[in-house]
Amino acid sequence: MSLWRRAAARVWRTGLQLRFSLFQRHRHDAAVVEILDGMTIQVLPGVFNPALFRVTPIFLEWLGEDPIQIDARVLDVGTGTGVLAIAAARTATRVTAVDRNPAAIECARINTLKNGVEDRVAVRLGDLFEPVANERFDLILCNPPYLTGTPETELDHALLAGGFPERFACGLADHLADGARALVILSDLGEQQCFLDGFERTGLRTQAIRRRDLVSEIVTLYELSMSE
Repeated sequence: MSLWRRAAARVWRTGLQLRFSLFQRHRHDAAVVEILDGMTIQVLPGVFNPALFRVTPIFLEWLGEDPIQIDARVLDVGTGTGVLAIAAARTATRVTAVDRNPAAIECARINTLKNGVEDRVAVRLGDLFEPVANERFDLILCNPPYLTGTPETELDHALLAGGFPERFACGLADHLADGARALVILSDLGEQQCFLDGFERTGLRTQAIRRRDLVSEIVTLYELSMSE
């Protein structure tokens, strides 16, 4: 990264932090309602608010450019408010959303009802792939915790990578059906390389299919599939 880019990124991040402190802090770890990509999303205390960061809206935008097939079996890992699962259920009729946080599970169930997709989305409590043992999917979505740090609270688990990259990579291949793929969005602000190294070690084929330079960070959507 050039010196100019580092300086620009620092200035941009400082501005984002100031915006959060002045205008967004009251929406963090609080009961609020957000509108994302036309969806009404209830956020409960203790649940990550996807509207406060730019990555989730970008993921939703990219998902909209590649509609999911109606008969696809879809899994959303670390669903949080359920926003990605609900977006998938706009076309797919068999979506499973999992999260380790009980507050997130309650939140996601509320949001499937709010958005009229409760008959399309099954919400399950559990860590990573535990709730879907022995199940395989045609598409797996994940907006993972990628910031550097060790989580201590349930809300931290939505932000700080801890051991998530390695554990996610180890379990992913066992839940991909033949010809399936996973979509994972990452930022160069966090533990991106840890994720990529884990995917390589487990023999997954990794391809960057979308990328956006936000000055303060570069966001990349990776497509993962089984190596032939």
